[in-house]
Amino acid sequence: MSTDARSLLTQGRELLDPLLVKHGFRVETPETNNETSFSRVAYVRDDRRLELGCRDQLAAVVYQVDDLVMTHDAYMGAVLGPAGSNMYPSFSGHPMDGFRHLHHDLQHYAGAFLHGTTAALKTIVRRAQEVAGAEARTTLYRR
Repeated sequence: MSTDARSLLTQGRELLDPLLVKHGFRVETPETNNETSFSRVAYVRDDRRLELGCRDQLAAVVYQVDDLVMTHDAYMGAVLGPAGSNMYPSFSGHPMDGFRHLHHDLQHYAGAFLHGTTAALKTIVRRAQEVAGAEARTTLYRR
């Protein structure tokens, strides 16, 4: 049975919206088309953006502040180190686990993104870029 990406993203938003809205983020109107195999949404506030892409599970999580971009993997690596205790990405097989685990990581490790200063967040982005070097992914889509 294939998963409808739009339905999965709607369910995931039910989990993430309360946390992000509490910190002043709003949902940017997601792109709509007849495609049900991929869906995305962005949470925005001032100079910050969190973009999520979904297929049969949460497939991409990308943070942006001004023109600086980093993936969730890079963010967690910069904050927690390579053997960090972040929960996303997860490979449990249940489509909602990605959203549950992202919620955990946002709540526990993404304070700079949720409520920190722009300068603090930019420092994390630059650290993530230094650590990742040429391997840094800077787009929503995984290669």
